[in-house]
Amino acid sequence: MNTGRAGTAAPPNPAVGAHDPTSSAPATSKSTRPVNQLVHEVTELATRLVQQEVQLAKAELAEKGKRAGLGSGLVGGAGLLAIIGLQAFVAAAIAALALVLPLWAAALIAGERSC
Repeated sequence: MNTGRAGTAAPPNPAVGAHDPTSSAPATSKSTRPVNQLVHEVTELATRLVQQEVQLAKAELAEKGKRAGLGSGLVGGAGLLAIIGLQAFVAAAIAALALVLPLWAAALIAGERSC
C-alpha cells in the first residue's frame, strides 16, 4: 500500500542536517562535537578572557595612576604653600615682638612658639 509515486523522494527536512550558508556557525551541531574539542574551545575562550581582563586592568590602573599622580602633586603643592604661609606668620610674629623686645629675643620667642 504505497500511496506515493514511485521514484520520488520525500522533501528534505530543514531541521535535520541543514546548514545555512549565511550562518557563521559550523555545520555540525554542538552536541555532536567531541568532548576534547569542546574542552579545547573552553580553554581557549578562558585564556582569551583572562588576557582581555588583564589588559583592561592595566588600562584602568594607568588611568588611576595618572589621576593619583596629579592629586599627589596638588597635595604636595598645597603642603609647600602651607609651610611658606607658616614661615610668613612666624616672621610677622617676630616683627611684632621686635617692637617691644630686642630682635634676637623676639625671634627666640616666636621660634619657640612655632615648634
